[in-house]
Amino acid sequence: APQAVVHECRFEDLQSVGGFDLCLFSESFQYIPLNVSLSKARALLAPGGEIVIGDCFRSDAFRPDAVYSKAGGGHSLAAFRAALATEPLLLIAEEDITEAVAPSIDLEQQLFNVLGTGVQGFERELAAKQPWRHWGIMAVLRLVVSARKRARLAQRLFEAERSSAGFIHNNCYLLIKLAQVAAKT
Repeated sequence: APQAVVHECRFEDLQSVGGFDLCLFSESFQYIPLNVSLSKARALLAPGGEIVIGDCFRSDAFRPDAVYSKAGGGHSLAAFRAALATEPLLLIAEEDITEAVAPSIDLEQQLFNVLGTGVQGFERELAAKQPWRHWGIMAVLRLVVSARKRARLAQRLFEAERSSAGFIHNNCYLLIKLAQVAAKT
């Protein structure tokens, strides 16, 4: 029986001769440089092997913001399609499930807001009962965490900027199946 092999490394650092039947990216494709991902995955495939991607891509509507984080992430969909066009790969299937996964963003934001309520309560209690300790903790935080990161954390904990509607506007969540172009004989 074939043995399972686990490679503990970053995808772009994987040293393997290939021969894989499947290269699966489950919410990991967005973290691999686009100029490496498809060619490396293709090189790792055995003849007849396939690449399956389930991940978030930035839509054409996405505009980066200096402070506020927008739900979702990933490569630009246009950049992905351009990179795919340079590889000898066939698009076998593509399904857009953006609207089906978007409600999870609202749930995530609600969880962060619950955590934010706890953080605010703890901070109020500490400020009231141990003001010097509160002052010291806040001073250290200002020294080690940038203003931008503090603003983004406050946004996640205390606001509702991230939403399913924003996710749908800025992102595409796709399931993609690719196969190698058969070598000409």
